[in-house]
Amino acid sequence: MIFMVTGEGVIVVDAPPTIGEKALAAIAEVTDEPITHVIYSHAHADHIGAAGIYPEDAVYIAQEETAARLAELGAGMANGSFPSASSLVVRPCPCPQKHSAII
Repeated sequence: MIFMVTGEGVIVVDAPPTIGEKALAAIAEVTDEPITHVIYSHAHADHIGAAGIYPEDAVYIAQEETAARLAELGAGMANGSFPSASSLVVRPCPCPQKHSAII
C-alpha cells in the first residue's frame, strides 16, 4: 500500500490484507485529510484483500477485470463495507498483470 497526500485528500494504491487497518493508522499519522481516491493495481488478493477498509464515498479506480473481481467479492472483503460496483471507475491502465515487467 502506498498513499499520496494531495492537499485536498489522500490517494491510496491497493489494500493488502497483511496491512489492513494499519493502513488507516499510517495515513492518520501523516495527515487528517480524507481518503478521496483508491486505485487498485490488479485483482490479486495481496492487493485487494482488505478492500473494505476504505471509505464508501471515495472514488475507486480499477481495471475492468479488477473491478469485476471486487464487485464479485464485495461483501466478503475486509469489514464488508466495500462499495457497490456502480462506484467503481473503470479506466485503461498500462500496468502489467504480473508483479514485474521487462522494460
